[in-house]
Amino acid sequence: MSLCNNRCRRGLTQVTVALLCIGVSPFPPLAHSQPKSTPKSSESNKREIESATPAQSKRLLVESKVIELRLQLEKTPSDQKLLQSLSRYLLRLGQYQEALTHLRTLVELSPKSSKNLYLLAFTLRKLKRYREAIEGYEVFLNLSSGEDRLSGVFGLAKTLDLVGDPKGAIELYQEYIEQEKRPSKERWISEAKGSLSRLRASEVVLIDTDTDEDNVQTDSLSETPTIVRQSTLSQLLAEADQHFAERRYAKAEKIYAELASRETPASMKIQLCYYAAVSAYLVGHFFEAQTFAERGLMIDEKSAMLRGMAVLSHLQHKRSRDAKRLSLKTLLPQVRLSLKEGRFHDCLRSIDQYLESSTKDKGESPPALDPLLMHAKGRALLGLERYGEAYQALSLASEGLNYPHIHLDLAVTASAMHQSQRALKHYQKLRDLTRPQEGQASSHLFRQAERAIEAL
Repeated sequence: MSLCNNRCRRGLTQVTVALLCIGVSPFPPLAHSQPKSTPKSSESNKREIESATPAQSKRLLVESKVIELRLQLEKTPSDQKLLQSLSRYLLRLGQYQEALTHLRTLVELSPKSSKNLYLLAFTLRKLKRYREAIEGYEVFLNLSSGEDRLSGVFGLAKTLDLVGDPKGAIELYQEYIEQEKRPSKERWISEAKGSLSRLRASEVVLIDTDTDEDNVQTDSLSETPTIVRQSTLSQLLAEADQHFAERRYAKAEKIYAELASRETPASMKIQLCYYAAVSAYLVGHFFEAQTFAERGLMIDEKSAMLRGMAVLSHLQHKRSRDAKRLSLKTLLPQVRLSLKEGRFHDCLRSIDQYLESSTKDKGESPPALDPLLMHAKGRALLGLERYGEAYQALSLASEGLNYPHIHLDLAVTASAMHQSQRALKHYQKLRDLTRPQEGQASSHLFRQAERAIEAL
């Protein structure tokens, strides 16, 4: 199968965080429009860190470092050491889009730096811009040598795995396993071996499964129909993988569920049940996710990943069934978390559920909340590339909330729809809102608006 186990672990991590994390701000800006943070006092930071869990403390320290580096970068925007340090911290926080901006600047300043090229390719892969990531890894491999080159080999192998090129991925995984001897890379060697075994096993299973199905249905046919059937199964798996990679989880769920219902070897059926459960969970189909996980547990009752998925799905299904009406205190952290994790369908469903219950209970939505909710809805629609609906929602939000990032989102949406005049209007509004006072340094939003206006 061409869907890598890492992707499912990442999906499970997302849904685990959804149960354990509690947000405090309404929702984060999209990665392309990060607002400049206001630094807290050292005493405030100290109290917050002391009261947090170890994981939260570590994140707070990283966030504080990011704020410090951003402020330093305002004074020296071409400092390569600052740019690289800030990029690395942003990658630790999962803020890949902002990291990409700084890494592109770094590559322009130092086009032959292998470290910068590797980080750029890695970031593109994390943003699921796989074709660009492949090109980035290839450039890195051409310029690098020695042991450092192996990190690029492993990264390119993972990227080819994600785009459904098992042959290329197998070759590179094999190269990495044979050449990587550093003890510190044992974790990645183990992961490469697991991926290599999975890809090879999937190739064999698909051929065996297809042949068995064809033999049952047609005893006297030639080998040609068998090849067609093999291609069909492979295409279905590749299609499901692509849907998952592009966050079209509902479509991925449908295909994985159909494949899981077929007569397949036990090991394959377990994996398909898990993939279907993760996809269902990520679109909020908690009962279906629980069902898929339990179906897999009937085959392997000791599977930790299926058991964890079943428990999480059960808890979320119970919570969604019992919660008849979302409160604002519950809604905003959910919206924030959904946007942060890229679960845009969940974000839209939460907002629609809140507005529906508000209309039912009060006859209308609370007016003071409309701009915030419409802004969040617009961002979710923008993330799903539903640009027309996104522009409409963001326009409604801008009527009640004169906020620079709304105009940035509107400009980006208009550009995506190839409406240059609208985009220019919003960039001009963004520039006016963020224009620095005399003697003050210009903000990154102001400079971004200036560059966009010049380009348009």
